Amino acid sequence: MDLAMRSTLKDALEHRLERIAREEKEFMEKYGMGFEDFEEEWKHGGIENRYSYDIESDYWEWEGLKTRREKIEEALKWLP
Repeated sequence: MDLAMRSTLKDALEHRLERIAREEKEFMEKYGMGFEDFEEEWKHGGIENRYSYDIESDYWEWEGLKTRREKIEEALKWLP
């Protein structure tokens, strides 16, 4: 892969990380905690109405953001 392609790919991934960070921040502000704490509360029944459409949708969306962030961060390690 040539330098220009790597640079473009790296910029695109970093831009996506910025967007994910903004979306994760919205969830953190909404629930007053990070995903790991939210997930623990979820698993142990600490989230009231956790099976309501809105809260369950937030859970799955937030988990997806976390997973995408981790995958992008891993991919960035391979780009010099």
